[in-house]
Amino acid sequence: MTELWQPILGYEGLYEVSNMGSVRSVDGERWNGQAIHRFKGRVLNPLGKNARYFHVALSKNKKVKCRRIHELVAEHFLPPCPGKRGRNGWHIDHINNNPKDNRAENLQWLTHKENVYIKPKRKRDSLGRWVNNPI
Repeated sequence: MTELWQPILGYEGLYEVSNMGSVRSVDGERWNGQAIHRFKGRVLNPLGKNARYFHVALSKNKKVKCRRIHELVAEHFLPPCPGKRGRNGWHIDHINNNPKDNRAENLQWLTHKENVYIKPKRKRDSLGRWVNNPI
């Protein structure tokens, strides 16, 4: 599968997200008060290695905001959320039950009720891979 990149909404020209679950900064330049500093874009290391979900810190106008990587991928590569997001609304589901696998093909929108119903029904095959059981 080819890796596709899209600018992150609200951070155009600064950061991009890929359908493979990566986030990168783009090439640019900044004025440091004395001279223009040119820098090369790079893929950001995900934060939260010990947390449930990976996230990245995005900076704009000296303000830093942390965003979960699976949310960025879903917003840019999945169809629009079919309803209201939140506790009793729609959730982003990791199909293979691995919250660190943020590829677009591994994400889907589910209602809270579907998410609670599907998770316990998923089983592993003899090789330890997650198998989607029909509902």
